[in-house]
Amino acid sequence: MKTVAIIAEYNPFHNGHSYQFSEIRENLNPDYIISLMGGNFLQRGHAAMWSKYKRAKIACQNGIDAVLELPFPYATGSARDFAMGAVSILNKLGSIDYIAFGAETFNITLFTHIADILGNEPEEFKVLLKQLLSEGISYPAARQRALAQYLKDDTITEVMSLPNNILAIEYLRALKATNSKIAPVLIKRTANNYHDETITGEISSATAIRKLIKQPDFNYDMYDNLSENISDVTLDTLKKLHGVSAPVFTYDLAPFIQQCLLLETPNDNICDLTKEMQNKLGKLEPASSYDEIISFLKSKEITSSRISRVLIHLLLNYTEKDRDTFASGEYGYYANLLAFREASSEILKCMASAGEIPVITKKADFHSSLLKYSHIDSIAAKRMWELDTKATRLYNCMVYNRYGTRLPNDFNVNLPIV
Repeated sequence: MKTVAIIAEYNPFHNGHSYQFSEIRENLNPDYIISLMGGNFLQRGHAAMWSKYKRAKIACQNGIDAVLELPFPYATGSARDFAMGAVSILNKLGSIDYIAFGAETFNITLFTHIADILGNEPEEFKVLLKQLLSEGISYPAARQRALAQYLKDDTITEVMSLPNNILAIEYLRALKATNSKIAPVLIKRTANNYHDETITGEISSATAIRKLIKQPDFNYDMYDNLSENISDVTLDTLKKLHGVSAPVFTYDLAPFIQQCLLLETPNDNICDLTKEMQNKLGKLEPASSYDEIISFLKSKEITSSRISRVLIHLLLNYTEKDRDTFASGEYGYYANLLAFREASSEILKCMASAGEIPVITKKADFHSSLLKYSHIDSIAAKRMWELDTKATRLYNCMVYNRYGTRLPNDFNVNLPIV
């Protein structure tokens, strides 16, 4: 049996994802394709526009056999945490043969070389990086320039500026660091790249699709503008959700951040929070919009994405201590099922029998499921589960505040089966 894994966000599932799916089918002819998907809060620190269960169901309706959740600490982490968490979980499922990922640059040899440099950090590279950081530029920018100087190749700066390239490199780095038996498969992105904001042709970026939907005058009828970019089943689902439980916008987090600032809760150990940001938070007027909060905290050294991640970590009290604990436990503790195709249930049985971690199908049985795996750090696993389920509750609050709709939580949801 051959199984391929994809790490994704599906915010939303569009033709670019369908292209990736068809390329995998054509080139690898797998028995199953599963996805490890970010939940209700994603890698750039933003809220997903549609809930994790709805996005997972749409993915299965478009051909994915099963969707598992990438836990909150990794889904909202840096590229390195994102990749290490994902690869570690896939390793421990014991049934994954390949990991397929897209990139703007189709050069896996170059990516492997860069991954080795970042993993081993030669002395010359470390000196360059330290020097550039001392100039007050952000870590991502300093790393790009240090790699370009170390490799004596100016094109590296552009290569390392594209998010899918960065993740591809981090996946390769994680595969090597974990001595993974999973083989990487690189798929060249077609047409628009991640940052493109214009709807063009049959394959537009998720960024462009979200930008259209975020327009103040966007309404139900305007979904037809997306008909060339997403499948009919995706389009129909998004239409049904519109104005009922979606779309959700990251700026809906503002009231929760305001409340957090009013409470003046200790925040000196929040994951990714710098001392500079902590000091600024203490001076921030609670009566601020989400965009005002981002602008107030932004600096030359700190990107907007990192600030967004810090804010969601602050709201859920995800700490540096938590991250250190998860890393020391080799990242993977469980795999939380979000949706699956009934005809593909065999892959769930395989993961359950061959895996080193439980596949959580019935959420109420989470704690009893852990008891069957004595090697797992149950305290760390329960803390991660607490963060995952709390993230769902926070997201559900955002939906209720905007639409007055009560979504099911992780314990009373009817698991989507396609």
